[in-house]
Amino acid sequence: MKHFVEARTSAIKAIGHKDIVSRTEKVCLIIDLQGKCRVLAKASHGIKADIIRKKVTDIVKPAADAFWEDEIWVEESDPTPANRVLFETVWKQAKPEPIGQDRIFVLDRRLSKDAWFGISINPPWPLGVRTSPIVSFYSFKGGVGRTTALAALAINLARAGKKVVVIDFDLEAPGAGSILTPSAGVPAGLGVLDYLLEYPVASEGSLDIADFYHLCDNRAIIKDGEPIYVVPSGLLDNWYLEKLARVNYEYLYRTASENKAPHSPLHSLLKSLRAKLKPYIFLVDSRAGLHDLGGLSLSGIAHLQVLFGLRSQQSWDGLSLAISHLGKEMLLARQPQRTCAIVHAMASPQGSTREEEIRAFKEHSFGVFSENYYDASDAPNAEWPVPDPESKESPHFPTVITWDVRVAGYSSLADVAEFLCEGEHRTLSSFILEKLGKKL
Repeated sequence: MKHFVEARTSAIKAIGHKDIVSRTEKVCLIIDLQGKCRVLAKASHGIKADIIRKKVTDIVKPAADAFWEDEIWVEESDPTPANRVLFETVWKQAKPEPIGQDRIFVLDRRLSKDAWFGISINPPWPLGVRTSPIVSFYSFKGGVGRTTALAALAINLARAGKKVVVIDFDLEAPGAGSILTPSAGVPAGLGVLDYLLEYPVASEGSLDIADFYHLCDNRAIIKDGEPIYVVPSGLLDNWYLEKLARVNYEYLYRTASENKAPHSPLHSLLKSLRAKLKPYIFLVDSRAGLHDLGGLSLSGIAHLQVLFGLRSQQSWDGLSLAISHLGKEMLLARQPQRTCAIVHAMASPQGSTREEEIRAFKEHSFGVFSENYYDASDAPNAEWPVPDPESKESPHFPTVITWDVRVAGYSSLADVAEFLCEGEHRTLSSFILEKLGKKL
């Protein structure tokens, strides 16, 4: 028996066979939740449906092997009303294979992860000189210093008198909201999770955005600067799981991808915060790994994606998928690559192997970006053609954060606030802002 990947690849190749393509105007391979394959074909003028069914059976069935469903629909000139609705739905949802042609299509049905499969989302507003940029912080693995780096940028900006909004979008393992706490120690009782759950059922104007954030106004953290506005994931009490279990991720990215502003909880959350607070910048702590929330964060809701990686192959395997999602998948869909930057996290402290490690990370990063992000077609409108490996302005060129015992297990952000405002963390803050055309 063929395994799923082999069967799927063979079946897609099979529907492009000349004996099928020459008899159809277009043909679609439909792959259901179990990976089973069936076919919809639109017959060319004068070609009988039975001929197409026989060709599809002879060619596609052995290619799909055990994953063949033995169901073939042929769209002729006068389908029944029920079939017409079915066919129109399939053609609307199917994607050309490869992207750019109009004869061969594939429609994948999935249980989840649609945010990782070419869903295009626009930020709630375009990036401009006078607009608040949205920055998303992502890592494939947890425990790499991602949230601490976000906090460092927030603190550096707050001390510089800039108004910052931090959003804890890591609903499954929240952290940003619990380290950036009010001086009184009582965080907001509501947060992102509550907003996402309540917005679809709330009447217009009934949600007060001020209910969903608190102020990190601890002077040991911000000194004489601006308080940091923090939207936590929500209160981790006995009700948190009840609420988390009701979040419909598909609804979130469908409404966001279709940019239905009145119906998108994500766009509404960001726009409401922007209207009330008018911040200098938004910092979003994303979910690690290949979770729906991670894919959603990387799908275009932010103006800049900051990726945190380790030197390990495991980290690179996961980051390669994220980088492909931001680059190659966008190019295949004829969209510009998403703007991103990469951080070499937890680098070795000073030692004989440090420089070699940093050099190897940079070289590996260039290889991964060349394969999965940069546009090697030499198209004149390419936003990111393959650059010089030493180009510091290019997305593959990392900045470095060294592992340090002082931030490996701090109990209070106030204990490390000074450390986060100097050295590599301050350099990282400047590195991120420069990507947005701003300075610290």
